Amino acid sequence: MKRNSFAKRLLKLWVGSISDEDANLALFDAFLEFGSESRDNLKCAENIEYGVCERNRGPANVKGLKIKDHDVLVSDIVWYLEDERVYEFLAKQYPDLNIDQIEAALRMTTMVLSSFDKDEDDE
Repeated sequence: MKRNSFAKRLLKLWVGSISDEDANLALFDAFLEFGSESRDNLKCAENIEYGVCERNRGPANVKGLKIKDHDVLVSDIVWYLEDERVYEFLAKQYPDLNIDQIEAALRMTTMVLSSFDKDEDDE
């Protein structure tokens, strides 16, 4: 599968061109086709879904990639990774990068994931 096919399916979720149930099937078919059916990817597909999440911060009801059976968005988990301990760990893995570059990579990841979250005003 081409790399952009998975991204196109994510975009279809955001624009709402397919139902949530069909979206989840299509999303994870594309995810597994793109990333392979490795143990890690299969566990991911079993534990992530696209659906509505009731949140304690920000907009109350947000639709996005979330933990199955929980009101926890994947984008919120990644947001919490923007933490000093994570920077220290990544600096050891990538010693040629400075803290600003590591922060930029984490911020971009958070923003890309957050861009697929839709609050009620986006409907």
